[in-house]
Amino acid sequence: MTRLCLATTLATLAALSIGAGTAAAGPLQGRLLQHLDTNQDGGVDRGEFETAMANRFVRLDANRDGALDSDEIEIARERVARRLDAAMTVAENRMEKRDANGDGKISRAEFVRVPALFDLADKDRDGRLDKDELAAARDAFGSR
Repeated sequence: MTRLCLATTLATLAALSIGAGTAAAGPLQGRLLQHLDTNQDGGVDRGEFETAMANRFVRLDANRDGALDSDEIEIARERVARRLDAAMTVAENRMEKRDANGDGKISRAEFVRVPALFDLADKDRDGRLDKDELAAARDAFGSR
């Protein structure tokens, strides 16, 4: 039973995290904080966390019997696994695209060369990214 409880908690936390966004850890953490921080004070208190967990429980309890059975936990675990796989595929594809010379390695030059992304983010075309442009880019690029 303890393993079931731990598995449920981990699946729920992972599902909350994944549901809040996918991509790099920074944007993910920002989106998770934004999702959980309902009073917008820059942190998550116990009440906000418990509310998020209760809401997640309701979504996981497919048969609405007030408990998570092994089938519901397995469904949640499979959803999380699919989302993690998708996020890993996106990350791998992004890295493969950076390998311009096809040698299977990402050099420093290949890693930092992202002028198209910069140009997309620089909405006013002034050659610099202000806080609004950075936030918009984070939201747009981080959610893919």
